[in-house]
Formats: sequence, C-alpha cells, structure tokens
Amino acid sequence: MKFLSGFLALLLSAAFPLLAADLSDLTFTTTGGEVTITNCDTSASGALVIPASIEGNPVTGIGRSAFENCASLASITIPGSVTSIGFQAFRDCTDLSRITIPNGVNSIGESAFFNCRSIASITIPNSVTSIGIRAFFFCQSLTSISIPDGVTSIGDHAFADCQSLTIITIPDSVTSIGESAFFNCHSLASITIPDSVTSIGIRAFYNCAILTSITIPDGLISIGESAFFNCRSLASITIPDSITSIGVFAFYNCAILTSITIPDSVTSIGYGAFSGCTALTMIEVGVGNVNYTEVNGVLLNTEMTFLHTYPAGKPVTNYVIPDSVTNIGATAFYNCAILTSITIPDSVTSIGHYAFRDSSNLTSITFQGAAPTVGLNTFMNVPEGATAYVQEQFVATFSPVGRVWERLAVAIQRVPTITACGFVDAATFFIEFEPAGAGYRVMSSLTLDFGNAVEVTPTFQPVGASDNRFEFAPSGARNFYRLEPTE
Repeated sequence: MKFLSGFLALLLSAAFPLLAADLSDLTFTTTGGEVTITNCDTSASGALVIPASIEGNPVTGIGRSAFENCASLASITIPGSVTSIGFQAFRDCTDLSRITIPNGVNSIGESAFFNCRSIASITIPNSVTSIGIRAFFFCQSLTSISIPDGVTSIGDHAFADCQSLTIITIPDSVTSIGESAFFNCHSLASITIPDSVTSIGIRAFYNCAILTSITIPDGLISIGESAFFNCRSLASITIPDSITSIGVFAFYNCAILTSITIPDSVTSIGYGAFSGCTALTMIEVGVGNVNYTEVNGVLLNTEMTFLHTYPAGKPVTNYVIPDSVTNIGATAFYNCAILTSITIPDSVTSIGHYAFRDSSNLTSITFQGAAPTVGLNTFMNVPEGATAYVQEQFVATFSPVGRVWERLAVAIQRVPTITACGFVDAATFFIEFEPAGAGYRVMSSLTLDFGNAVEVTPTFQPVGASDNRFEFAPSGARNFYRLEPTE
C-alpha cells in the first residue's frame, strides 16, 4: 500500500510538479509570527500549492510582486490562512489558468492579476471588501466573475481589456465604478448597476461593442467622459432624475441607439456627447413631456437637445434647448447638417468651441437672453446670412442690429402679441395674434412660469403671411398658453 501511494504521488508530480514541500523556489519573510510570501523563482512551472504554514508560522500574505513574471505556473492554490494579496502579486503569470482565493482574503491589491490572460474564471470570496486598480486588467480569457457583497468600490481599470467577459454581477454594496473599469470588454452583453452606485468613472464602458442593455441607477449624479464611447450595440438607455451632467463623448458612436430620455435635472452636456448616434430618432427631456410633434412629415422639436444625426425622411429641424442647460459643450452640434433653427434659453451662459461648426443649414438662432460667452469658431461654416434673433433689451450684449456677431447677422426677435382668444366650442380653443404670419407655435403649461411647457398640436395654424390664428383642443390640466416664434 505504501508503494502504491508513492507511485501515485510520483505520477502526480510528473504531471504537475508540486512546490509546496520544496521551499527553495519561494522567498518569504516572517514578522510578528506571520509569514508573507515575497518572491518565487520565475522558472517555476506547473501546479503550485502555497503551504498554510512555514517553520510553524501561518502564511497570511502574498506580498508585492511575489509571483510576478512566473509565466509557466499553470495553477496556484492559496491557503485559507492568507488575508491579503498584494500589489502585482501575480502580474504576468500568463499561463496561469486556475487559482483558488480563500475565504479569508479581504483585499485584492492593485494589478494583482494583471495580464493573467489564461484565467477563464475566478471566484472572489465574500470576505473581500476592495478590488484594486487594474486588479484583473487584460485577463483576456476571463468569461465570468461575481463580485461579493462586501465590495464597495471597483477600482480604475479593474476589468479593462477582459475581452471574453460575458457576465459580471455587481452587488448592492458597490458605490463607485472606477475609470475605465470595463474598458474594451468586447463580449459583455448586459450589465445591471445597482442603485447604490453614485459615480461611474470616465471611459467606464468604453468600447463595450456588444453591450445591448444597461441599467443606470437612480442615485447616479454624473455620466463621465466617454463612459459609453462606441457601445455600438446599445439600443436604448434611460437616464435617471439624479443625473446633473453628461460628459464629453459620453455616448459617442452608439450607432443603433434609437432613443434616450434626459431628465430636466441635467444642466451640462459635454461636447460630442451624442456624436455618431446615427439611429437616434428621439431624445426626450423631462418625464412625461411631449417631446415632438409631426407637421407635414417633419419633426418639430419642443424639448430635445444635442442630437447629431437624424432619421432619413423625418429630419428634426428645430431645437429648443431646455431651461435647465447652462452650458453647450464644444462640438455639441458639430456638422448637424439638417438642423435649420435653434432656440437657446437665457440659462445658457457659455457655448464651447466649434459647437455649431459646419451646421450647413442652420439659418436661425434665437437667443432668449444676453449674449453667452462663445468659444473658437463656434458658428464657423453656418450659411451666409444666418441670423441671431435677440430680444431688444439684450441687443447691446451682441452687436447693433444689422451688424455681425460671431458670423451671425443680428436682428430683433419677433415677439407676437395675442389680440384675442377664447372657445370656438367646447372642444376647440383659439388664439389670434399680431403681427400675422407663419413661424409661431403655441406652448402650454401647468403653471404660469412655463417651467414644464410643451408644444400644442394645432388643428388649425397659420401657414401664410396674412394668417393670424391658431385653433387647438385645450387640455384640462394645462391652463396657461403662450405664443413664441419658431425662428
């Protein structure tokens, strides 16, 4: 029986040389009766079992770069006595395909498994409370991972370039997702972010090319720069009311994104935020707001903001930026070739570089307040004769009427006066105005401040120079109406 046991042990050691009994390949230190593994001979190969104790002292730590560049190790078993895995502990263990992390480990250090590109799966025990920066960066074979309930943050680049990762579970304990956390996770199709998360770092889901759905939590405050850059399979997304800013290139080249809801809480949208969203047909601003009406086959926008491309046959030609927006970022409307007019509220105080550059059909820009600060070549290559319509009391902040301001001819904004209104019958309300002509629309509101105004769909409207009447079905809840120019 002893001979048979010895023979089996010999066979196993031939297939996977065991290094546990021979410590000549390991370097360690002992402090306060506890052992930390500090180094391993980079020529070590096969399967390695780290002993639970050395010289009678428990092994409690895997130190900084302890197994870095041990490229030929195929598997490693970490004993249950270990509580920490240090900085770059297993970095560049390129053949490592199996590793067991014991339940006692409470932290996985920065770059701990960086470039362990043969690991297909790994279980993080419930004892772990933090996952360090670049902890699993470039683990190209990793297909799934479950993050335990004790983890509160996912570090920068933690799973970046995990190009085979298809499933990841994020628990309610996580409050932040770091910069580039899932950068280039090409195989990640869906992910649910729990409501506990309040921040998502820049480039968090950059180039997650097959990501089709994602849930953004209600507590999130901002969507970082390039957060969903080139997520070209993302078809729809809802942004919660807690969001106040959308970063630069946040949804750049989300090519099949067809709709998006932006709440009124958003005050800043970065440049290029929706650039390249070629399938986008609707942006809705504000829960329950009517977001567009169709008139003669053209979508006339009432609450949309920051589109770049438009559906063939149904171009969105007119924008009214919501009052919550204070800044229009650089290149926000760059090359919006179908955009013909836009209304900029008095809340906007700055417009970034190239914001309307190459908008080759933009002929009418209505400013509802004083001239904002503008960046470099903001209105470069708009059509010759494009006009800035300004209110008379703000003309001095632009240029004199008939002169040019930022490549735009300055003109007084046409303000209609309501001369008569009332009920035609129980189902129809009318408004008459002067000066007569087309180019106006009716807005309705629940309150006198028109903070949640929507455009009325008329049953009769002016189409010629002498027309001066609107008719429409009134809304019982919306008791306030006003006229405003559309150009």
